[in-house]
Amino acid sequence: MAHATLATPASESNTAIAPACPLCESKMRPWLYVPCDWRRPDSGERFQTYWCDHCRYGMVYPRPTPAEIAEFYKVEYYTHGQNGAPPPVDPLGERVRTAISWRMDRSVEIYPEWFERVIARRDAKICDLGCGDGRLMKALVAEGYRDVQGMEPDPAARATAAAAGLLVHDGKLEDLPDAIRSHRFDFVFMSHVLEHALDPVAALRNAGDAAGDDGRVIVDVPNNDAQSLINRHVCWSWLDIPRHLNFFTVDSLRRMGAQVGLEAEVVEFYGYNQQFRNKWIGNEQLIWDRLHAADPAAVHRPRNSVARSWVFMIHSIFLPVTRRYISFRIIFKKAVATPVPAANDRA
Repeated sequence: MAHATLATPASESNTAIAPACPLCESKMRPWLYVPCDWRRPDSGERFQTYWCDHCRYGMVYPRPTPAEIAEFYKVEYYTHGQNGAPPPVDPLGERVRTAISWRMDRSVEIYPEWFERVIARRDAKICDLGCGDGRLMKALVAEGYRDVQGMEPDPAARATAAAAGLLVHDGKLEDLPDAIRSHRFDFVFMSHVLEHALDPVAALRNAGDAAGDDGRVIVDVPNNDAQSLINRHVCWSWLDIPRHLNFFTVDSLRRMGAQVGLEAEVVEFYGYNQQFRNKWIGNEQLIWDRLHAADPAAVHRPRNSVARSWVFMIHSIFLPVTRRYISFRIIFKKAVATPVPAANDRA
């Protein structure tokens, strides 16, 4: 799916400073302009994103500094055990929408059955990079996996995980701590973390290095092919700029994996029903209100509503899987290098 319909009219200055794509090095085009951080609307910050049509990858540019990134997380955030978006008052309608959308949902969620199918061995060595408050680690421990550790740069999220008795190291995706680098894991998870990375290529390479020769790297990210992004534009809940700095499609994440020696083995989609819940609708209404107040010209779609949610549900019946779901997961394995024949073999 092309993203031409999302493009913000480019100013000469935006075009002049357009970055090179980290995957193909071609010049990226201006994509979405976000007039404020919706979680910190009084900060006075504005953000520009760029898109590579060849790789189908987007990024915030200019890139923030590590100190600026730390400020982005001083908010109510789900990895801190908080989420402050108010839902609309529509309890009966939500029950009906939920019942219908569940019947249409074919999400591949990480449930105990998924652990059993993908991991199975309870003695598998597992690392969760960017573990946040440790919810995935807690689920693994509850299912009997004995060797589980994580890494998290956000001190508030790390404290929440540590309070649950989890082994969580301080570190960055681009610079893993010695406690992680000194191990080789059977499974390395990056669950909704690569979109936050300042250098996603380095982060994914490090994840691959942390996995053993027969290990797997499991990466979950928002699906920027989703129709709901087209519908909601800069007010899409899963955009969350500036905490999200990178915007992936299956194509671009496959390409990035190949660039660091990882081969996509399995692609799974999930997050359909979530789009029709009151919490999701209320969050997008709050985002719309704050971005519209900052700059009405930057908000190119109507405010989400219960009625629009119903219309989208009907429309979504006819969408391909790549556009129905708000998230996807790729399970990577180490790519097998093709042997180069010796000179006398080529003669």
